Amino acid sequence: MAECLGFNEKENRIIWAKIASDHTACLGNHCPYFNECFVMRKRREALSSHIVVVNHALFFTDLKSDGSLLGRLAHVIFDEAHSLEDVGRKHLGDEASHVAFSTALQKLHQKDEEGHGLLRYIEKILGKAQGRKAADLLKDCERLTDMVSLAEMNSVKFFRSLGAALRKKGGDKQRFTGTLADAVSLKGDMLDLGGFIALLKTFESNVGEIAESNDELKNAFFDLASAVHDIASLYANFLAIIRGEDDSSIFWTEAATNPINTKIFRAPLEIASIFKERFLSLAQTAVFTSATLAVNRDFAYFRERVGITGAEAERSVQTIVDSPFRMGEQVRFCTAKGIDAPDSAGYPAQVADIITRLAGHGRNILALFTSREMLRNVYAHLAESFLAQARPLFAQDITGPGYQLVEEMKKNPGAVLLGTDSFWEGIDLPGEHLEILIIARLPFGVPADPIVQARAEACEKRGENAFMRFYLPDAVIKFRQGVGRLIRREKDHGAAIVLDGRIIEKSYGSFFKNSVGSDLQVYSDRETLLARVGEWFEGKR
Repeated sequence: MAECLGFNEKENRIIWAKIASDHTACLGNHCPYFNECFVMRKRREALSSHIVVVNHALFFTDLKSDGSLLGRLAHVIFDEAHSLEDVGRKHLGDEASHVAFSTALQKLHQKDEEGHGLLRYIEKILGKAQGRKAADLLKDCERLTDMVSLAEMNSVKFFRSLGAALRKKGGDKQRFTGTLADAVSLKGDMLDLGGFIALLKTFESNVGEIAESNDELKNAFFDLASAVHDIASLYANFLAIIRGEDDSSIFWTEAATNPINTKIFRAPLEIASIFKERFLSLAQTAVFTSATLAVNRDFAYFRERVGITGAEAERSVQTIVDSPFRMGEQVRFCTAKGIDAPDSAGYPAQVADIITRLAGHGRNILALFTSREMLRNVYAHLAESFLAQARPLFAQDITGPGYQLVEEMKKNPGAVLLGTDSFWEGIDLPGEHLEILIIARLPFGVPADPIVQARAEACEKRGENAFMRFYLPDAVIKFRQGVGRLIRREKDHGAAIVLDGRIIEKSYGSFFKNSVGSDLQVYSDRETLLARVGEWFEGKR
């Protein structure tokens, strides 16, 4: 579903829970539907295939489960390999939330009029069974039904309390070291499901004994075993996160508008050692391709991040293939002196003015931002005038979700689209769908971001310069990805306009300038920039 842009998992979590194949809840060949299961059929096909095409997410999910999904992988080609570290960190980590606990608990019991769920279903079957053991299990069903409701209530209290505490501290994402209890002052006790899960496991075992001689109960038992395993796994991950004991991991919280939707996370500080041990050391061939693997025509940064070091580095072959595009002719890469610094109060108004005047050319514009706050500020400056002139203006998560806005951009000539993180790569707007690209700010990582913060601290402990070690390389790669939205075909042309003066004022600006393949034109002021861009487009008619 990751490839289906029209499906929003957050908005459809109940549907997602019903159709998702979760490895923590899958019984494998113990499941009565093993031979009919679509997912299992596809896994068997994958294991017997010569070529398997998967996305990075599934690859790392398989790596985490020790190859149980795809089997031994001897030869692998990774496209868009620049994103391996970010995807790997996400899928090799864990998260905990009330939504996850609630979804798992509702498999056992739902608080509706009918009381749907496995416990009610098992209760009905046991009601027809004979013997003392069945009678005892009926009592356990009633007790567990109450405990499920209590567990969900405690989950609500914990995550709501956590969310409220985080809102007082400020910031969407907050890293914690040590235990969560040390980092955040919570009202009420920490979520404790240990006794409940122990009783669930005993109940599961006892149901299993009766199920051996009861076919109707046998099917219910498999579902029960799956649900118990799911809840136990979620709780084990939860404990691992709140204890924060793993020095090789990063731990953080993520607040939400509604406190109950707060999440807690754990992710590896680096994926290189895991990737090397579980894949590179076992594979015969690994090919990594991307338009943005090298920084300043050097692969060293990428090799380090994915563990291509030592013996793997010695037997690696590296090649830079020139772009099939004539970037010097197809792109007017430019900036201007005298524009306010991105942190200044007047900057959003200046960006809005430049966008408004460029929009007069009637060409589609994509403006890329590094923060939602900046995007909202610029949108606020543009909205009224664009509405009055009936000009199409789209802003990510303001006028609609990202996937919808890309389609709207294609339908509306002269449209302006304001986007943040997900728009820097992966979207395809060829030809007239995109002719002016504006980069509002060089895309450096945010120092307060938990992952960025942890990586910076790790660099400092090693006596390294965090800026040169990863801030700059990451920003250059993302910058190149952003500029790459502009030219998608051999006949495309357009202007890439950088409004961040650091590209010409700082010594590291050369890394960005050299990454595009077109000489940076530096104009004396924004009036000259606007005039020259207009002239350039006139010459392309």
